[in-house]
Amino acid sequence: MLLFVAFAAGKAISLDEFSAKIESSINSIDSAMLEIGKLDQGNGDIDQYHAEIEKLRIFWATDIQVNDPPATISVDSGWVTVELDRLEAEENTDRSALLLTAIRERFDAMKASIDSRKQALGADPTKDSDKRKLDEILKREEFQKPKAEEGLIARLIRQFFEWLNQRSPDAEQQPAMNAGSPLLSTILWVIVIGAAIALLVFLLYRFAPSLFEKYAAETRSKLKDRVVLGELIGDDVEASEIFAEAEELARRGELRQAVRKGYIAVLCELADRRLIGLARHKTNRDYLRDVSKREALRRDLSRLTDRFERHWYGDQLVALDEWSEFRDLYHQTVANRN
Repeated sequence: MLLFVAFAAGKAISLDEFSAKIESSINSIDSAMLEIGKLDQGNGDIDQYHAEIEKLRIFWATDIQVNDPPATISVDSGWVTVELDRLEAEENTDRSALLLTAIRERFDAMKASIDSRKQALGADPTKDSDKRKLDEILKREEFQKPKAEEGLIARLIRQFFEWLNQRSPDAEQQPAMNAGSPLLSTILWVIVIGAAIALLVFLLYRFAPSLFEKYAAETRSKLKDRVVLGELIGDDVEASEIFAEAEELARRGELRQAVRKGYIAVLCELADRRLIGLARHKTNRDYLRDVSKREALRRDLSRLTDRFERHWYGDQLVALDEWSEFRDLYHQTVANRN
């Protein structure tokens, strides 16, 4: 994919710019796959689908020069045009999804290669040395922020606790402070502590509900719809509901679609149990790596993945007994706690 290394000819882009270009391409592919899924359900936007494909053509209209000092890398963009021509000539949505997935995986490989290169550059000893020198400079007194002056409320709180500490029965008192009744000092100390606790309880009662509600709202806002295999899955949809859709597809004789939906269900189930992390850029191999330390679960998920890829990407027909085997393996996988 990276054809040759030569000293720069023409304007080149940086590794970061090239990485962003690949990321944008992956996002366009995901959007196109989402529209394919909607078209299968009768509510897709064919114009939006073609718009995403056109974005890819524009992104990769010509070969790209990537600046990777001291040399420049020439990246061949011709393969993208070839694959897009095949895609637009395809009328079957399932095959179109397969072609888009293959293009995405090539972009994933490119992205991984760039990320590894950037990581290697970041570990350069000269840069580490420069960073240490910069840290030493920034630690000098002239670069430190001036200490903030103590505010009125902070000062009052500090003085209150100093006063409270001085009147504690366990505190070491000066002779002059022992002149009063020890019993009276103890009673006053208990009253002050009780008042402080009552104030704290009141503040918690008054403000804690709104704080917890704000935290809960922020947590809910972080929940986003999931995109799995190009399909949009609402954050409130449970894996069991998705697999019920797979069962319905199987009853209608759409066994290949049932296998795909069942595989989506198992990924969502494992994500809900925090065993894997769903992400647009992750491949099936990435999900297997997520559970690599759980041998039994990895083995079951690997078998499901093999069946899914054989029947979906390989366009192999699914027999009824193969669906029954897939369904049993799904239940075995989601029941696995190891």
